[in-house]
Amino acid sequence: MIRAILFDLDDTLYPENEFVLSGYCAVAREAAANGDCGYKAAFDCMRTTFCMEGRKAVFPSLLAHFPCLNMTLADMVRVYREHVPEISLFPGYKPLLEELGNSYRLGIITDGLPTVQRGKVRALGIEEMFDKIVYSWDYGEQRQKPHLYPFGLILKEMQIQPQFALFIGDNPQKDGLGARGAGMRYVRVAPPARMEPVCCDQWLLDSSQNEIIIENLLQLPGVLLQLQNEKI
Repeated sequence: MIRAILFDLDDTLYPENEFVLSGYCAVAREAAANGDCGYKAAFDCMRTTFCMEGRKAVFPSLLAHFPCLNMTLADMVRVYREHVPEISLFPGYKPLLEELGNSYRLGIITDGLPTVQRGKVRALGIEEMFDKIVYSWDYGEQRQKPHLYPFGLILKEMQIQPQFALFIGDNPQKDGLGARGAGMRYVRVAPPARMEPVCCDQWLLDSSQNEIIIENLLQLPGVLLQLQNEKI
């Protein structure tokens, strides 16, 4: 019987691109206040570079496009990491989490700079909804998922045996490997753009990986019902 449901954070409970664009807005505001560069021009430059070339190219591209900008690369990284993010849970997730909290113990394991990840949790307003949140980098970046340490730690802190816990995440190489390695069942959130082509009604059961695949968390109650009845 499932007694605890544990979640990844980024792209599982909220769209991570919201945080990225929120950070670019903060950097654009700082750029507009500190150099010969308008807010919209700076933000458009960063957004376009992000879409075309990826995150690592964004700030160098901004400096290249606006050489008179009175900001360094380190300044941009600092503003991005320290800004108060404007992010929100996926639609319908807040009441779902509240409902799940009435029947299950809830937890989160998240990778990344702890100060940044804690800022995301505060911005989402979800800290009080979870019994335990583990920020894996608190224990060293080398212990991020799929390292078994954060999985074992949260189970120990919540006093839950792994066979009674379910882990929900979007990354099978990090969330899936770690959860299964710790002895938990794993449910992968794979939106339609990333979904496997063969899908059974509401979710896909990949028996080769002992993995259940859903499109979003709103399908989770149905999965839980089936798991409790031991049909999947």
